Amino acid sequence: MKIHPVLYFFLYAVVLAGGNGCTKFPDPGTIDDPYRPAADTSALQRRKMLFISIDGVSAEVLNTIKPAFIQELLAKSKYTWNVAAAPKPVTNAASWASMMTGNDTLRHRIYDSTFYATPVDSTNKIPVPVNLTALRHLHNKSQSIQITAIAPWYNLVHTLLADANNRLVTADDAATGSQAVAELKTKDPDLVITQFISAQQAGIQNGFTDGSVADALRTIDGYIKEMVRAVQKRPTYQKENWMVLLTTTQGGSGLRNDANVAPGFMIAYNVRFNPANLFTLTPSISVRKEDVAAQLLYWFRTAVPSVVSDGRVWIDRFESEFYQ
Repeated sequence: MKIHPVLYFFLYAVVLAGGNGCTKFPDPGTIDDPYRPAADTSALQRRKMLFISIDGVSAEVLNTIKPAFIQELLAKSKYTWNVAAAPKPVTNAASWASMMTGNDTLRHRIYDSTFYATPVDSTNKIPVPVNLTALRHLHNKSQSIQITAIAPWYNLVHTLLADANNRLVTADDAATGSQAVAELKTKDPDLVITQFISAQQAGIQNGFTDGSVADALRTIDGYIKEMVRAVQKRPTYQKENWMVLLTTTQGGSGLRNDANVAPGFMIAYNVRFNPANLFTLTPSISVRKEDVAAQLLYWFRTAVPSVVSDGRVWIDRFESEFYQ
């Protein structure tokens, strides 16, 4: 096929013009840009918890006395004054077992200070519950998690909380507070469990409306302040995400023959939380002492096993506030 001379001239002009219009840039050569993995952010997401039980103090007593530092914590807390009483008998041992196993007394059958389950009948043909605690479930997931238990109750520390890596039996509440502060300042625990008993002891001796209970509770409030300040002053605090879970065994003496059991309280503090009363939310959250085990497991990203029958996770409802 022959190209018309005019068309040939036109194509030649286009090619020539295009060549003259191109800007030639210098060859930059090879750029060495090796793959670099993203910075390790695991430390920024390291969750830790300080668990505190003020044994025997009811929600009513706490709200009447209004300890100063606990009131300060409420500004960054999810809380309730309506923790339901467990099936009777309600003892300190039964309440601690409920908190740590996530099951009520009808399931775990722990009633006394031995922390051993009571057989269903004298034949012993019905197996007693195994009663694994949240601490065992945490260690089943990760042997590296570091748990410290600090309390003046020997059997609590060495029987129910036997799965703690570090178990410290103290002489009194003052020693519990100082040991916890030392642990938080000098070591690297993931979970610290503490028990305070002086307010309950004052209530048993003098009645729970006596001024000695208020005095003891304000003193405990000071210990709690020192512990939380020790958390906040940790050199690694900015790389940690701390939950302070504050509750009570039950409102009352915790003695087996005492029928006067008042509703308890539960306060979950995190520096990122907006304050909220769980009971008045829509829908409301009904909190049980058995929920403690479920919150512990959730906080440390451990699935709640089927053997935790009564405790329920509710802290996940607020994940958008604290998640990192």
